[in-house]
Amino acid sequence: MMRSIKELRDPIGFLIPALLLAVSFVTVALTGTDRSLFLWLNQHLQAIGGPVLQCITILGDGLVAIVIALPFVRSRPEIAWNTLVSSLIVLILVQALKYIFGSARPLEILPSDAFSVVGVPLRAGGFPSGHAATAFMLAGILALHFRRPWVRIGLIGAAVVVAASRIAVGVHWPTDALAGGAIGWLSAGLGFQLTSGSRFIGHSTAKAGLQMLLAGGAVSMLLYDHTSYPVGFRFQQIIAAVCLAILSLQILQDIRLLPQLRGSR
Repeated sequence: MMRSIKELRDPIGFLIPALLLAVSFVTVALTGTDRSLFLWLNQHLQAIGGPVLQCITILGDGLVAIVIALPFVRSRPEIAWNTLVSSLIVLILVQALKYIFGSARPLEILPSDAFSVVGVPLRAGGFPSGHAATAFMLAGILALHFRRPWVRIGLIGAAVVVAASRIAVGVHWPTDALAGGAIGWLSAGLGFQLTSGSRFIGHSTAKAGLQMLLAGGAVSMLLYDHTSYPVGFRFQQIIAAVCLAILSLQILQDIRLLPQLRGSR
């Protein structure tokens, strides 16, 4: 059953995380602590280890987020469509803001020996963080469809970890991550409203088309490294393989049930 738009008015308050992110962004910006906070976080988060940081940070990749929605296409198509639509919103907003502001990343401002960089040394197009936006978008979507408080708290916590990883790998300021997080969370809500209640979502042809599209994305993740993180690429391949395996099992299960469905008619 499609979920009602009224579910945006939940007990937790869907807009609260975005508001907290926005308040934090304004606080850091007005107090001028962006640089010092970046250096502190970058230094202390190195204890996690470069390989682990690579795996964490690719969870904010747009293609990874879309492929993660692949197992939902057959059983919960509203989640998959919400993810696709919200991802397009995030892509448009983030790229537009990057073009408008053209802000410098830490490596363009600070000496290279002042902090740690993991992966390709990026210098431009910092604001806002697309990975943080994607992480909070995916967390927001799942929070809208799975309403248990502990699940939502866990999702938000995971999104915070992914956003913080962008600081740890040395490519974003805290304000970049905070702004990206707010954009992603709000994009999840907007995508939810645009897709909720649509009969098209549950149509067999629409599901088949979306399934092929996301499966193609998963195959692309298996074959091509677009992350610039060697260890992260292996983790990306594992995610793609798991999602494709789940899809294959779902298809096999449907094939096995087909004779029973025909016999019941």
